Amino acid sequence: MTTLASQRTRPEMTDAVFASISDVVQREAGIILQESKRLMIASRVAKRLKALNINTFEEYCEYLSRQGGEGEKDELIGVLTTNVTNFFREKHHFEDFEKHVIPDLMTRARAGLRVRIWSAGCSIGAEPYSIALTLLNAWPSCMEADVKVLATDIDPESLAIAKRGVYPQDMVHKEVPNEHLRHFQPTDDSHLTVSEDVRSLVSIRPLNLIKPWPMRGRFSVIFCRNVVIYFGQETTNRVWMNFADRLEPGGRLYIGHSERVKGAAEAVLEPCGVTAYRLTEGMTP
Repeated sequence: MTTLASQRTRPEMTDAVFASISDVVQREAGIILQESKRLMIASRVAKRLKALNINTFEEYCEYLSRQGGEGEKDELIGVLTTNVTNFFREKHHFEDFEKHVIPDLMTRARAGLRVRIWSAGCSIGAEPYSIALTLLNAWPSCMEADVKVLATDIDPESLAIAKRGVYPQDMVHKEVPNEHLRHFQPTDDSHLTVSEDVRSLVSIRPLNLIKPWPMRGRFSVIFCRNVVIYFGQETTNRVWMNFADRLEPGGRLYIGHSERVKGAAEAVLEPCGVTAYRLTEGMTP
């Protein structure tokens, strides 16, 4: 009975509403909403209606179009973004990073140069903290050098979790290798927090990948995994070129298991491992 009653009162997402919301999300975040996922999308957007005490999707679209709805666009994108993440996800990337990249970063630091690594689409922080843990394990003195991991995401709720750095104990023990567990401390019986040493290496900031990027310096390494799968091909190709433009010569780009660098960026980003690319020495995008 409860299920039937809820179905009667649930607002309907018409073709016009779906088109309107899809347009906003693509324009603001580059994300393509699939028609096949309309029911899931309607369910997630309905959470925003409830939070704003709005009765219909049509009223919600009107709200988005008004001046006061600008901030709501970020909330909309947040509820529609799938934030699936794990510590040390796609382990081969961290093995490559530790074996083939960190020694060069150490040489760079000893020469007095800065080292910058970017986790683009960091979700709740598992990826940038995994990067920091790998750095500390292979390079214990990295905190004495000019080393920083920039972590960015479009979703404010995910960033808030990343900044807190507190995770379920079961998640940590399942995903984090034993050699890194010393960098977690209990906050209660069921949660662990990332240590201050790890947190001090990570800077967490909001960023929309399809809007202008404020960073001016280049990065030695960029992780952007399972993010562009939500973009159209034109947007994806532009993001690849933007990453190439932000890499130092020889710098690494790690991408998702189902992603491949295409378009103009293929001329300057050469494969160097499983879903890993290297900016060709001496070449600039």
